[in-house]
Amino acid sequence: MDFTTALLPRWARPVAPGLLSAWQIMPGRLLTFLPHGPAPHLAVERGSAWVTQAGDPRDHLVCPGRPLSLAAHGQVVVQALGNESVAITVVDLIHPPRRVA
Repeated sequence: MDFTTALLPRWARPVAPGLLSAWQIMPGRLLTFLPHGPAPHLAVERGSAWVTQAGDPRDHLVCPGRPLSLAAHGQVVVQALGNESVAITVVDLIHPPRRVA
């Protein structure tokens, strides 16, 4: 396990070893991060997620096959919905995720 992976909480386990832009979020848990880059986006591979971003007045329900384009700034909060975990992939992060609740 590399140093960056070791910093992730146990409940936000990387879906693929060494791939720091993919996580599995357990039901009812939150994950937060800061996007970065010219075209950051979030995709759900399994399950459903509620997503909100600072500066965006809307909340989003993200499901497999319907990726969400993110603003290049503003903290993002993702919550797993329902009784199953959600697997997400995020492109272009400035900081690794952290637990907020």
